[in-house]
Amino acid sequence: MGCTVSKIPKLKTWLPIEDAAARLSLLTDEPVLPRDLIQFAIEGHVRLSIYLFSPVLACCAEVIETPRELFGREVEYIPTIEQIIEAGEMLSYDVPLTIIQVCSDRRYMLSGLVDFADHKALDTYRSLYTLIDTGTPDESRPFLFVEQDGGLYELLERAYTPEGFDSGTVEARDLPEGGKLVIRVSELNMLEAALIGKRLEPKERLGLLNIIAAMADMMLIKGAFSTQQDLSVMLAEDYEGVGISSSNIDKKIAEGNKSLRRVK
Repeated sequence: MGCTVSKIPKLKTWLPIEDAAARLSLLTDEPVLPRDLIQFAIEGHVRLSIYLFSPVLACCAEVIETPRELFGREVEYIPTIEQIIEAGEMLSYDVPLTIIQVCSDRRYMLSGLVDFADHKALDTYRSLYTLIDTGTPDESRPFLFVEQDGGLYELLERAYTPEGFDSGTVEARDLPEGGKLVIRVSELNMLEAALIGKRLEPKERLGLLNIIAAMADMMLIKGAFSTQQDLSVMLAEDYEGVGISSSNIDKKIAEGNKSLRRVK
């Protein structure tokens, strides 16, 4: 069972991608889904990480954070064994698992790292060197992983030809037990700035959240927040040090609802 949002301490540093997508939807006035954030990460715009929560040691949590330098870095597809060996040397990071996406134009893109808590992770390097030694993938073991729609999926190499890899995608497994896909709040702020053309200052963010709270028609967003209290709790979280009191938000929502009724 994965960790719940409430188990991530105060969300000051990390934000679940579902919440980050909802926040971007409010900011841009366009629907943003978790898979959109994952695509942003694969394209190198943001960095996603996995937050591991231990139900046994409730006070202990660990974030496996993907190094920024791996995102957006591309290794050109090369058909010769010698050049594949050279590419393999480029992948010699001291990590248990490298998640790689095989792009449609036959390029490798490094899209992240993860260490499974149960240590049953795929040995990417072993499969890579099987490919180097024989020119064909190890059919007995999955070869590559890619993040998609919040889950982990594996790419199975069907065949290796001079034209490239003929790959199929099958579902592998969910995140590790107690794991949650998250984004740094600071990274989300930078993405917001890129989407709207400038970075929001703390006072602007506070004003924006108050405006959202004031104009919130609960019927329109009940898919994300079942009650007004849920919305208040979400908006009252401490984003980058900007504290918003729940009572202030409740007041703004009440004022906004009165305004909406007068308009109707």
